[in-house]
Amino acid sequence: MPRNPRKIRLLLVDDHELIRTSLGHLLAALEFQIVGDVGTLSGCIEQVARLQPDIVLMESRMADGDALRTCREIRAAYPEVRVMFLTSAENQDAMLNYILAGGDAYLSKNIAASVLTDAIVAVASGQPKLDFATMQRLRERISCGTPQRMQQDALSPQERRILPLVAEGKTNKEIGKQLGLSDKTVKNHLSSVYQKLQVKRRAQVAALVAHDRSL
Repeated sequence: MPRNPRKIRLLLVDDHELIRTSLGHLLAALEFQIVGDVGTLSGCIEQVARLQPDIVLMESRMADGDALRTCREIRAAYPEVRVMFLTSAENQDAMLNYILAGGDAYLSKNIAASVLTDAIVAVASGQPKLDFATMQRLRERISCGTPQRMQQDALSPQERRILPLVAEGKTNKEIGKQLGLSDKTVKNHLSSVYQKLQVKRRAQVAALVAHDRSL
């Protein structure tokens, strides 16, 4: 997926027209392609099918339904489309749920435009993005168990070394360079990690690492 903002196609989803319009103007001025905007979750699914955006930028709390379910539907039908959530009501448990549902980012609406821009470019490049403040608060929690049966004992030492680097948003190439491994070897280790932790995406790994300090 493209790193150049001019090549990143965005679909904006928010039930407040003013927010959609303002956000659209802001991102267009930053040279992102705004392929559409929609105020309902049902309309979101239709527009994803029609417009094939690179990223869906979605309000986490929509009036007409469950954004988590919509995210899962998008990920199931269009696995190449990434989903980023914007929220005006930050919640640690909600953040984990949105990421585990297949979201690639969970960001506060209070972040600076430059932070949002960096996050969009990072997600378009395949890197999960959690804003620093949210990640820090999540890490400060005392984990009382993860939402999945995580086979921690089955993780190899090399896989455990890779996990925190994935959580930092590093690419396979960057991880390989740091650990002295080839891109292919890193990819193979990650495939094993995904299977053992019962996840499918880097963002899910990042969320689980933040949620469970033992990883």
